[in-house]
Amino acid sequence: MNDKLKELLKLYASEKDYVKAIYYLDYKNMNSYFNRIITIVDVVKIYQLEEDLKSIFSDVVLTNRKKDSFKCQDKRQNYTKIKVFSKSYNEIENSIIQEEYANEYLNHLEEKPVIVVDKKDYLKDIDQEKKIYENPKDYEFRNCIRNFFTNVLETCYATVQRDKILASIKLQNVRYELLKMTNWYIIDRYSNAKDIGEDGEFLKNTLIKEYKDMIFNTFTDTDILNIYDALFSACTTFRKMGLLLEQHLGYEYLKKEDVEIIKILRANYKEISSLIG
Repeated sequence: MNDKLKELLKLYASEKDYVKAIYYLDYKNMNSYFNRIITIVDVVKIYQLEEDLKSIFSDVVLTNRKKDSFKCQDKRQNYTKIKVFSKSYNEIENSIIQEEYANEYLNHLEEKPVIVVDKKDYLKDIDQEKKIYENPKDYEFRNCIRNFFTNVLETCYATVQRDKILASIKLQNVRYELLKMTNWYIIDRYSNAKDIGEDGEFLKNTLIKEYKDMIFNTFTDTDILNIYDALFSACTTFRKMGLLLEQHLGYEYLKKEDVEIIKILRANYKEISSLIG
């Protein structure tokens, strides 16, 4: 976070009694355009806080709200994130936390936050434990595999009908399940200490080049043959990660289904390419 932004936030906190603390997170592998801040308030009034953010930055392009939750004792506590997109500071995500839940929220973070303003010295009571990312359950692993190959087949059948729009939409669903498997792969690879991030922002620095290239190849245009190339890349990456997790977690990867579906893909690809050619 640059010094000018820090000063703006300090000034804002000094003018608002209901703002008790502001922190920011400084991840080593976080994109430089992204500023993630945390605001502790005595009473949560989202509309007012959103208006406050608009007033801090004179060049706001867009604001958006998003719900999230964190573990608080034996339940999940909801909170709101306000995203601000400005010309000067790009993307700023502000997590709004009510004062009574401050300790629980700060304890759940992956890294200790950096203080901008802390009127009540919340961090002195933080006994932060290293965040542990959970491996998938057996049924989650199986469901992901079945959903992945269901979407692969639906994409394939859409190409047979020459429905490029539907095929592109189904390919998005393929990628969604692929990224779910990728997240579990990263969690396993880093001994439950890392994941891909909320929006995949840590993929760049956690995946080996081979997997990054193959995932990148799943993004394509609406050309039918290019969609098949994307499917083959997705299936190869999914299989490699799935087999590694099968070995490490003791779950069953659906090898038979994998083989049969790849046969269908290759047969349809051969037929379509011969017609196009």
